[in-house]
Amino acid sequence: MGNAAFVNNFLLQYAPGDEFIIFVIFMLGAFVSFPFWIIYLKRIKNNKKVLVIGGFLLSFALFPLSFFQTDIDLFIMLFILGLAMESMWAFFYTIIQASVVDDFVAKTRNNQKGILLGVSTLLGRLVATIDEIILALVNWATGFPEGVTTYTGYIQDSMYYPGLTDILSGADLDLALMGIRLLLGIIPSVILIVGTLVFWKYFPLTQDKVLENKRILEELGF
Repeated sequence: MGNAAFVNNFLLQYAPGDEFIIFVIFMLGAFVSFPFWIIYLKRIKNNKKVLVIGGFLLSFALFPLSFFQTDIDLFIMLFILGLAMESMWAFFYTIIQASVVDDFVAKTRNNQKGILLGVSTLLGRLVATIDEIILALVNWATGFPEGVTTYTGYIQDSMYYPGLTDILSGADLDLALMGIRLLLGIIPSVILIVGTLVFWKYFPLTQDKVLENKRILEELGF
């Protein structure tokens, strides 16, 4: 999402601000798939398993984005990505995080959920910071010059986009564009695969544990 403006301005070469098209198609896929994921969860009755499946599907949907050739195939990929992304949006904060909070209360016998939610928010901000650092590092490593905002702007009037002169005259434009492609698909895909594997291996709240915690909370009157 943080890379959308770069994709719009430099890969698609649309006018600045048109990246809303990317988000609309992406959100449409998520909206369409929401009922499916809810039905699937009710049938499987295993929160951890459904999120792991969703994580792998999302990873696989992200990877080919780096190799799109036209805006049409990119839009198709984004729609598919939205279908997979809804697995995270539908379950992570509403079900998985709620299960973690219940486990915390069951273990401590104290209904201090605010502590855990505060830590969760702090970690969320940390992840957002790391996300921006990755964007900056990849763009720096691929020679993307600071201050450039559009690809076609240089062709129209180079005085408004002097940074692009550095690309065309010295730095490797193809390498800079490749960095944007990597940030669009391959890099987040690899990160998500690793995260999903860690979650699959170490997340301790099996369905039996979730049901046990609910019983404890009922006994405690929470």
